[in-house]
Amino acid sequence: MCVLGFCNGESKSDVEYDPKIDQTYNSLPYSYEEMKNILSLYDDPNFRGNRLKRVNKRYRRIKNATQINRIRKYVVCYGSRYYKIRELDKMLIEQFKRWKDGRQIVRDRFLVDAALEIADKLHFETFKASESWLLGFKKRHNIVGRKITQVVTAKKPNVEADKAKLAKDFVGRVKVTIEDRHTPPEKLFNSDQMGLQLEMTSGRTLTFKGQKTVEAVVQNKNATTHSLTLLPTISAFGKLAVPVLTCFYEPKGAPACFERDLLRFKNLRCCWTKSGKVSSKIMVDWMKEDFLKMAPRRSILLLDSWSGFNQAKEIQEVKSKEINIITIPPKTTGIVQPCDVGFFRYVKAFLRTMEDKIRRMFPDFKISTRAHIACLLNQTIEQFCAPRYSSLIQHAFIKPGYVDKEYEEYSTPDHYCFNFSKVGARCGATDCGKLAFIRCSWCEKYLCFNHFIVKMHSCQNNN
Repeated sequence: MCVLGFCNGESKSDVEYDPKIDQTYNSLPYSYEEMKNILSLYDDPNFRGNRLKRVNKRYRRIKNATQINRIRKYVVCYGSRYYKIRELDKMLIEQFKRWKDGRQIVRDRFLVDAALEIADKLHFETFKASESWLLGFKKRHNIVGRKITQVVTAKKPNVEADKAKLAKDFVGRVKVTIEDRHTPPEKLFNSDQMGLQLEMTSGRTLTFKGQKTVEAVVQNKNATTHSLTLLPTISAFGKLAVPVLTCFYEPKGAPACFERDLLRFKNLRCCWTKSGKVSSKIMVDWMKEDFLKMAPRRSILLLDSWSGFNQAKEIQEVKSKEINIITIPPKTTGIVQPCDVGFFRYVKAFLRTMEDKIRRMFPDFKISTRAHIACLLNQTIEQFCAPRYSSLIQHAFIKPGYVDKEYEEYSTPDHYCFNFSKVGARCGATDCGKLAFIRCSWCEKYLCFNHFIVKMHSCQNNN
């Protein structure tokens, strides 16, 4: 009985290729072409000597006429059975590698179809692509099924190489500009937009082995599919500039209390749109009110090719302060944009850990409300401004090649603040003593949820 092209129950002709055959099979380990060459030498009408001895000089395993007769039969059948099995295995794994190099989806059925096509080319009429043959082939070549984790578009072979060259050339031009303008690290900046879900969740969790469905609870499922936008600005000197522009998602428009509710969060410059995305007008305001007031004269600002930056680049204040805004080439931001290379992922990791911990320990704290989102972002930025993370931010400029400098080893904010090495760590605030929720990156004190989040612990203004 055959199911989906697989035949249950093998016949004697359903032989699998075993690599050990090459060592143990001492009959005729020659390819089809070699067998034809053997017969050509043996049957040469112009040769008058010992034909078998002539063949043996080149093909040492040919020792008698019986082998020559067997070769004649094999040539009529386009090679021996073991030769066909070996060639089929070799050709099929080469085809599989070509598929994977092209990032093609490959299923068992496709391997069977390809094997049958190769068998037809080899005149291997007795071959059967049975379930046991397929299992043996996959086992020999370490082929297993895996979940597809990312979907990408098909690209020409030279696209990645061209992108790498474009990125390398861009970094080279920026370095020349830095040298020509004698730009110190404190005058080299990068700003970029970062989308954040209103409620962040981790992608993995511990559970029991063998569990088929793994579910995770959130406070508001809709909040996991809608986002707001941050626009952090970092410098090659290792600093995160504050306040950080934060554009809130307000689909019905912001209420009258919007500014009043968010005024106390000093690390944020809050605005809103109906989509949660930053507009060109907001970018112009950010350039005038935030960046130009913070950046020294003759600074360099790296921005990506998003069209929303265009108006901000052209304002008069940028030219009068001699700010050199350099546009990063499209499709290279993952290679050369410092925020993408070594900053955003640490911010997201910190927020995921903090929100996972809040859901588990303080479920009454509604993460996705406007004021609570702002509070969490404010405290996150507070931690990232700590001097201990200067090396982390500097590394975002060193890795792409803008700065030639050895960076110091650093601990990520997520690891330092939440991986407690102290058993039973208690809040260090006066007369508290509750179990610690976090460790402050500034003062190194362990703090409870109430003192860190609710009362908004802050060390930045005291340093």
